[in-house]
Amino acid sequence: MDNLVDLYVNVDDFLQGFLGKWYKTLISSGDKKRLRSSKLSQSEIITIVIIIKLALVTTERLWNYYMVFCFIMNHIRAFNILRI
Repeated sequence: MDNLVDLYVNVDDFLQGFLGKWYKTLISSGDKKRLRSSKLSQSEIITIVIIIKLALVTTERLWNYYMVFCFIMNHIRAFNILRI
């Protein structure tokens, strides 16, 4: 749980500095963006996105390992190397 809190704190610290500069850039360039209210803060949203991405990478790796295992086992069965 500490890692999750650390991640959130780091994201929040980054956004504190980044968003102020970004909004100033938008104002000076004439681009207008809506700042809608939300039940989640921007830091919470970005933290959730990072966690989901990390979970997908882990899941994809496990899936790839499983597919390689199945491929090898099919070849072992096809050549009757092992009786499984």
